[in-house]
Amino acid sequence: MILVEVTTKSSAIVEILIMLIGAAVFGYVLAWLIYKNKQGVKTSTVVDNTKVEELTKLNQEYLIEIESLKSKNHDLLADLENCKSTITQVPINSKGRMEETIKQDLKVVEGIGPKIEELLNQNGIYSFTQLAHSSVEVLKEILLEAGPRFHMHEPASWPKQALLAANNDWEALKRLQEELVAGRA
Repeated sequence: MILVEVTTKSSAIVEILIMLIGAAVFGYVLAWLIYKNKQGVKTSTVVDNTKVEELTKLNQEYLIEIESLKSKNHDLLADLENCKSTITQVPINSKGRMEETIKQDLKVVEGIGPKIEELLNQNGIYSFTQLAHSSVEVLKEILLEAGPRFHMHEPASWPKQALLAANNDWEALKRLQEELVAGRA
């Protein structure tokens, strides 16, 4: 019985030792895996932090650009509203041209005589509103194309005068014309 007990005790000790050795190996392998995993996490965290910093910087640049575009958009909308406030409805014929029936006496504008009025009419400008919305460059081009006899005329004040006339602001037109000499400021 003692032999059986010793064998049982020695086999139990061997079993316990095997279990302890197995647990130690398992613990070592587990510790090694955890350590390797943490090293990989640290590396990817560093990479991720660098990417996060890059993306944060890029995001800030985009936010600045968005604010700049919002400001430009605000300015453009204000310009659009200013333009809308100066638009006057003008009748258009079937050919897409402004109607000639709204012909007005453009000679009211200082610097425009009968010949220049005729030139303007030939170029589709019949009313104060049309003249008011014509650029000075276009008016100069009309005069240049008409020949050297018209080159001396300066149309810089014509759109402003025409706008006052189109708005029936005759007092302001008279004051402006008193400041002009032959249609020039």
